[in-house]
Amino acid sequence: MADEGTVVFLFLWAIIATIVVIVLIRRNKRTALDLPNLKSNKQKHSN
Repeated sequence: MADEGTVVFLFLWAIIATIVVIVLIRRNKRTALDLPNLKSNKQKHSN
């Protein structure tokens, strides 16, 4: 079994990785929601 320091280290990395994944998912959803607006803005500016 791993010692206590290793367990704490891996637990902290798991928390950090989870936070990063949540932030990336939210950013991706926001970008996907803004995509139609970006397309319509490009069309307006191209005319």
